[in-house]
Amino acid sequence: MKPAAGAAMGVNTTFSRHWRKMIVDKVQTESGLKEEYTIYKVPRNIRRCDTEAYTPRVISIGPYHHDDPNLKSMEVVKWRIVRYLTRKDDGLVRRYLDI
Repeated sequence: MKPAAGAAMGVNTTFSRHWRKMIVDKVQTESGLKEEYTIYKVPRNIRRCDTEAYTPRVISIGPYHHDDPNLKSMEVVKWRIVRYLTRKDDGLVRRYLDI
């Protein structure tokens, strides 16, 4: 016997509501953890143990390795990501930077 179309739709609606609530709860929980994040500079005495361990190979985040020519190719990708994340809200970057 085949379930009625209305029954299947009810299950999908219930699942959809549950899924949306789970996402909203997760975002609220995660966003409440910490407002500001910091990437700390590794102290020199620790870096000396293994200098390559703390040097980015593909992409840099933050100011410490900004001008490294080996990481320049990813600069374009980082700006594409910013553009993608802000595509629905043109004012987001301005508000974030308080321009």
